[in-house]
Amino acid sequence: MLIVESMVIWQLEEGIQTYWEALYITGSRIILFGREMPTIEHKLSVLLLTGTSIMGVVIQGVALQWGFSTAENRYKKWKNRKMKPEANKENL
Repeated sequence: MLIVESMVIWQLEEGIQTYWEALYITGSRIILFGREMPTIEHKLSVLLLTGTSIMGVVIQGVALQWGFSTAENRYKKWKNRKMKPEANKENL
């Protein structure tokens, strides 16, 4: 999807000279959505890059949620392992 979007932006925008520059701009929008971009004049390009930025925010949110869930599960397992020996000591 980003490859096709880069081709469209490369063809539409006069300020973007190479395909690799267009690919860099598109890829950076998915990772660094608040970053300043070069002058984009065509409405379709702005629309595509806005959609890419929104997709980047969603992907980063899902990745953060996954990371926090994984950390929480590991903490619970660690806490349960730590509590089991203490519970056995109290029963003696």
